[in-house]
Amino acid sequence: MKEKQKSGKQKAALMLVEFVVIMLVLTLVSRGAAAMTYARVELTSGKYASISHDIVVSGEIIPAGEVAIYVPADLRVAHVDVKTGNVIAAGEVLFTADLTYLDEKITELNGQIDLLNTQIQEVKNQESFQTAQKNTGIARATEDYQIAVNEQEQALNTAYAALQTANQKLSEHQGSTPEAEEQAAYDAKTAELQADCDAKNAAYEAAVKIKDSAIKSAARVLEDAKAQPDASSSTQSQEMEVNKLKEKLALLTEVKENDGKVTTPQSGQLTEIYLEMGMITTSSMAAVAADTTEGYVFNGQIERDQGKNLSVGDCATLQLGSETLEDVVITEVGSAKENEELLEVSAEINGELEKGGSSFLTVIKSSEKYPVCVPLSALHMESGNLCVYIMSEQSTILGIRQIAKRVNVVIKDQNESMAAVDGNLTSEDLIITTSNKPIKSGAYVRLEEE
Repeated sequence: MKEKQKSGKQKAALMLVEFVVIMLVLTLVSRGAAAMTYARVELTSGKYASISHDIVVSGEIIPAGEVAIYVPADLRVAHVDVKTGNVIAAGEVLFTADLTYLDEKITELNGQIDLLNTQIQEVKNQESFQTAQKNTGIARATEDYQIAVNEQEQALNTAYAALQTANQKLSEHQGSTPEAEEQAAYDAKTAELQADCDAKNAAYEAAVKIKDSAIKSAARVLEDAKAQPDASSSTQSQEMEVNKLKEKLALLTEVKENDGKVTTPQSGQLTEIYLEMGMITTSSMAAVAADTTEGYVFNGQIERDQGKNLSVGDCATLQLGSETLEDVVITEVGSAKENEELLEVSAEINGELEKGGSSFLTVIKSSEKYPVCVPLSALHMESGNLCVYIMSEQSTILGIRQIAKRVNVVIKDQNESMAAVDGNLTSEDLIITTSNKPIKSGAYVRLEEE
């Protein structure tokens, strides 16, 4: 009896064990079957990082400088031999001149030069005549002056000698002693000699005055002759004009000798051409060529919103075909003239280039550091709110399960791959970045590798 009871207990215990095993197996199978329906997800944690922005500006690389091209004036253009964009070398033909018109201009210039030379010679002949007249006048006045000096000196010397003779006679007479009976005659003779001295003295003083007056008059005539203006050099402006015409004639003659071919003295790529068939050339520039000797610059445009963070002095990378240049410096950022919604960007190129062309300028800008940065794939829009899902644990009758938990966020900054978000998140939260099926808050999830 006891053995039967023992056997019954063992049997019951065995059945209990079997039941527990079966339930465990069923639970595992149930959990496994349920897990197969869960969304498989990949996780990441929010990173403390900056958001980098690649700002790409499309544009062109062009030569930094330009040079003006001038051609001789007064040529009629028969044919323009170049086009805008052509790369030319010094000595290449810009245009061909009309030879008939060129011959007419050469004949006209020769006529103008001959006329001016005739006028210059006439003026010079007149100058020579006037100069000769002046010199003759000076010579005659000088001669008259010298004659006047000599004549007046002679007259003065004669008057002086006469005065000296009269004084001597008076002195000799006064030195004699007359007899008493001769006193009257003596006194009369003295009075006569004294009167003669007085007359001779008056004559001498008159001669002095006449000499001074005559010499002054002759000297004045001489000064007036010397003061006559020199023949004016009125041919200077005409001679300068002749030289200009000769230079112009030499240029036109050179063009004629070159069969009307007008060449460029500069090299470069033509950016502007102001020549047209039939026009008459002037002293203004005929064309503009890019000057590659001064290097190249980048000029481009970008939408204002996309380029709002660009600044003068930013370093960039330049892509020209397969060629990449580093450390390109932005030199100018400003509104485009034709469209206020665009920004014009210029950059200085330090490297050497063989040619310009379409290119792309890339500037990498990094934002401030943000506490939580996530991949864009982690962002979702639910009921008009931006959110992320984090993986959380929940106790169930089947054990601990992973569920998706919604957290609303606000984007502070973003680029093409990452976003800085603000919300009820920490760096320890596991943020769902991808899922093989749509998820919502409270949905069971499992890791992709499980």
